[in-house]
Amino acid sequence: MRRWIVAALVVTGLAGCATPAPGSSSSAPAAAPVIDCLGGLDQATCDIAVKVVLDTVAHAGWTPTHVWINSGSLVPSEELLFDPKANFPAPNVPDGGMRLGNAEVAFVETDKHAGMNLSAVGQAIVADLIGYAVPEPDWCSGACPSASSTDGSFRLELVLPRTEWKADEPLTGTAILSFDGSGPTKVYGSGSVLNFAYAEVGGTRRVEPVWTADCATHDLDPATPITKPVDKSGAASDGGPDTAWLHSFIVARDVRLPAGTWDVTALAIFTECQGCAGAGHSIEATVRVTVTD
Repeated sequence: MRRWIVAALVVTGLAGCATPAPGSSSSAPAAAPVIDCLGGLDQATCDIAVKVVLDTVAHAGWTPTHVWINSGSLVPSEELLFDPKANFPAPNVPDGGMRLGNAEVAFVETDKHAGMNLSAVGQAIVADLIGYAVPEPDWCSGACPSASSTDGSFRLELVLPRTEWKADEPLTGTAILSFDGSGPTKVYGSGSVLNFAYAEVGGTRRVEPVWTADCATHDLDPATPITKPVDKSGAASDGGPDTAWLHSFIVARDVRLPAGTWDVTALAIFTECQGCAGAGHSIEATVRVTVTD
């Protein structure tokens, strides 16, 4: 029989609490976690859900630093938790209840996050704790950080799973070029109309992409945008102060940025004229990230 965790919604006064003796001291309370209420849920619902969520994870003994309350559901399996590629069945719902959303919790003491699905049963919110897992690199905790820019009917968006990264982990994300037109169209440009640039904020290291010289045709449909996962290309000039670093960055298998603050930019360069003639489009979307050792 499945065990559901329910928190009471009424808080009563505490009886029999002794007053600390003069001169006595107690440890300072932990800082309150950051709360993100997402997915269109109203604030009153989120406030109640947060109490339920914190009661649910209290047994772990870890200090919550961030709580995301969101609509939708998490995979009801600890093995697949926080994996955006997981294909999973509908979550469990208690008798007489209805789906409400989900919650994710980050902690001070571990890289694991807690995941649970939330249901509404009458006036109560019920939490089904799925378990604890380290999020996959391309998992978005809460809303995915993104940036976008438009040029006429074309829109470029850069979506990253998060804005804080470790220097030893590959940066992931996706550039998306979409078309807000009445039907399919064709655009012309390099073998890939999408590329990426990297710039160290307050530093000298820069990575500018290399575009192939061919003129390729790309189909673009309002229902099917052009996408490209974050990658890199570039060239290093001999004798420059950052030549050694730039060369090692370009030849590395993954996109791994050194510690610091970086602007990650998606670029789309193309034309609507066959043969790559005439005026073109050049669109950029930038997300700033922080990389720590």
